Amino acid sequence: YHRQMYKDLAAVGAKVDAVFFCPHAPEDHCDCIATPHAALLRQILERFNTEAAKAVVVANSYPLQIAACHIGTRLHRLTAAQTADTTNDNALPATAATIHSHHSMVACVEALLQ
Repeated sequence: YHRQMYKDLAAVGAKVDAVFFCPHAPEDHCDCIATPHAALLRQILERFNTEAAKAVVVANSYPLQIAACHIGTRLHRLTAAQTADTTNDNALPATAATIHSHHSMVACVEALLQ
């Protein structure tokens, strides 16, 4: 999967610096995404020497959205609906720098490039 992503992005002049993921099963109850630790996100911020408020997290999973908000990143939330449903935005912690909702990854990328 990642090889194809790298190839597709390279075809349009883009590059991926790193891919991060949680290697644990849900029953492991790790702290990679779970708040208050959000260890995986904090690892990414540390790796790229970036402040949370300057970081963008694109997420479709609610636990990742919560973690991104908890540490204060700029959240770009992907929704499954055909339109960006913001009804659950009020359920997200107010600690996010910003929260944007998008109906697709294409719409998200277009918004980020503006």
